[in-house]
Amino acid sequence: MHNIRFKVLLMCFQSAVLSALTLLGVYSILVPIRRTTSIRNLINLVQRYLTVTQAMIAFGIICFIIYLLILVSGLVKYIGEISQRVSEIAGGNLDIKIDKITRDELGQLAVDINTMTTQLKQLISEERQTNETKNYLITSLSHDLKTPLTSIYGYLELINNDDYKDEVELRYYTQIAYRKTIQLRKMIDQLFDYTKFSDSHMVLDKIKIDVKELINQLVVEYYPYFLKKKLECRVHVGNERYEVHGDSQLLLRVFENLMSNAVRYSGENSKHIDITLEVVYNHVHIHFTNYNNIIPVHQQPYIFNQFYKIEHEDHDMESSGLGLAIAKNIVEMHGGEITVDSHDNQTTFTLSFDLYHDNL
Repeated sequence: MHNIRFKVLLMCFQSAVLSALTLLGVYSILVPIRRTTSIRNLINLVQRYLTVTQAMIAFGIICFIIYLLILVSGLVKYIGEISQRVSEIAGGNLDIKIDKITRDELGQLAVDINTMTTQLKQLISEERQTNETKNYLITSLSHDLKTPLTSIYGYLELINNDDYKDEVELRYYTQIAYRKTIQLRKMIDQLFDYTKFSDSHMVLDKIKIDVKELINQLVVEYYPYFLKKKLECRVHVGNERYEVHGDSQLLLRVFENLMSNAVRYSGENSKHIDITLEVVYNHVHIHFTNYNNIIPVHQQPYIFNQFYKIEHEDHDMESSGLGLAIAKNIVEMHGGEITVDSHDNQTTFTLSFDLYHDNL
């Protein structure tokens, strides 16, 4: 019953049956009154051109056509409605929806057209968002690159014009220009990294990773940094299995970014940062917490946007604003999630990944 071919055949059969019944009805009406003058004259007129059999066949065909047109009128109307809606969609109206009123191929066609329209609308929206992001990237990049370039140009111009008092001031100018050059190179490298990690087709070299071992390794490597900042890094782990499936080099980069941020943005009088590992409902959670410095609530929703910088006097204004955006892309490439929670004089970044299973 859900096949349009079967429906057409059924309509033809119904038309034939109705035509036969109509012929039978007409015949049963004409037989009793065939001897009346008007009916006899009509019969004689028809018999001049057709035999009785031919007349009955012709009448049956006419009845068949009429009944068939009546039965298929709903189908034809639905096809016309689909055609009209498709014309409107072709004209650019992607909000059009076609009602599914049958369960045959036409109903499925309506569903497919609705799906196509929804996907097309989504693609157009994504393209528009991509263009907006591209324009935003170009604008932000131009602004952020201009600052160190202006500084470099200014100090090099002073040096080129011999506009310095002595060798000490010359060295001071050179150091500033060199530091700004490093900052510029870092920003360009991060921009390339952001572009690379934004590619959804990037292939990951996934292996089984022991997160506890990776964190402990990172803490050892950062030990001199902790000493310099007079901070203690406390790692809180249990006896659970903290294993995930991922690209070790990329995840290490995320851990390094969050750890360095925790150290850099620890507030005055902070004594330690905390890294906590836990397993909850087959998910591994890694928390990086620093103290005495919070992110304003109204800025937290934008912290992972590219080129976004915290408006706070304790935060590094030379930051490119791409570190957390890159981290977010890497985490999402692994099917994970990164969130931030900043209140009560502490800030915690949390990474969540699926717990590794041997059948992966």
